[in-house]
Amino acid sequence: MKNLKIAIFISDVGFGHMVRQRSIIKKILQKYPKTVITVINQNNIQILKQTFKENVNYINHYNNIKLKKSLNGFLDIKKTKKVFKTWNNNKKNINQIKKYFLDFDLFISDFVPEAFLLAKKMNIYSIGVCHFTWSWFANNISKKKENFYKKIQNCEKLADKIFFPPFTPKGILNNFAKNKIGKINFVTDKKILEKFKKKNKKKTFLIMDSGTKTLSRLISKSLGDFSRSKDYIFYIGTNTLKLSDINFILKQKNLIPISDLNSNYEQIQNVDFVIARAGFNTLTECLMFKKPSLLYNEKNNPEIEANLKYLIDQNLCARLDQRDWGGKLIKRLHLFEKLDSMKISKNINRKKFYFNGAEQILKYIENLF
Repeated sequence: MKNLKIAIFISDVGFGHMVRQRSIIKKILQKYPKTVITVINQNNIQILKQTFKENVNYINHYNNIKLKKSLNGFLDIKKTKKVFKTWNNNKKNINQIKKYFLDFDLFISDFVPEAFLLAKKMNIYSIGVCHFTWSWFANNISKKKENFYKKIQNCEKLADKIFFPPFTPKGILNNFAKNKIGKINFVTDKKILEKFKKKNKKKTFLIMDSGTKTLSRLISKSLGDFSRSKDYIFYIGTNTLKLSDINFILKQKNLIPISDLNSNYEQIQNVDFVIARAGFNTLTECLMFKKPSLLYNEKNNPEIEANLKYLIDQNLCARLDQRDWGGKLIKRLHLFEKLDSMKISKNINRKKFYFNGAEQILKYIENLF
């Protein structure tokens, strides 16, 4: 493969979009270190800079879609629909950075619709990577077919190839020509390391908020309940919590703070169980490290609802609802440990999941060029 120039457009929502593209970038640079890669993102650009430093170029640019949340962490449909409605005008902002890509060979995105429009105009091959599309998301939060949904979908259909990992809803696959669809395994760059040696016999839970801060209020509400538990040790992600909550955690013997989002994910393989929002990146790593999990549904969010439904139907996780938090959570954890965790663990170990999606995408790029 020749030394390519590749632009990576990453959605400015949460953490998972960036994680998948970061895995692909690592795989490309590992084999072809002279590849020129330019990342276009705003929300997670500092994490990317910490990862790749000067080995990658960066354009701090907002990619026009953002999910709005209510105070209780649910998706705010009204405000989010407003973002989608203004997307059509905002997408033109991508022309401001067009000059940086005049001699590029390839665009990759998870999953910025206007990136495919720009690629088509510039006659540059484009690849999408996603487990849901923004047109599908927009359509699912609307009671009727709206104009912005179709405009987003028209841009998405301009991609030359779109790779979908497992658990992608069938309704999404039906929206694209079969010759444009590529099915891949889960995309992650994590590796199974030596198992963590526990200091005691108590079961351990990792409690992690999402990149969209869905669980911060519920975690705060439940800290007192966690601290009184004599049966469990809790590793708690603190990057979205208030300072008073962090100070409380630091004073407890059975509560261990985890300071940043990256460390949260690294801790998955070291604990017995995981409590988190049912985001795609989280479920990917729970399956990879074979960890029984209690996953929380984010009300009004069609992506999270679809993820959770698939896992529940396959008995690959247990469900955690808003009513379970607070003073009822320890009781819920006891029931999970005694009734659910063994069955879930057996199902995860019985099924064969593969996590080489980034390698599959690299192979496709090699065949293109």
